[in-house]
Amino acid sequence: GCNRPLPVYCYPNGDNDERVRQQIADHDYPFALGTGTGIYRGEGDPLNLPRFGVSQRSARNPELLSWRIYRGARP
Repeated sequence: GCNRPLPVYCYPNGDNDERVRQQIADHDYPFALGTGTGIYRGEGDPLNLPRFGVSQRSARNPELLSWRIYRGARP
């Protein structure tokens, strides 16, 4: 487990807009996860980061997980 909280916010249901992202910034979160699919490459809003799912199969197989990340998390 983590020894301290992670500085990442996850929007309930992924719902967010500019007003909500400003509230998250006001609470000093540097990052937040939105609902877009992909990998963050340093461009775009860090308070609306894309993500991709990791199945149990991928989590147990480092080579498969590495391949998914390498492919850019495309479905």
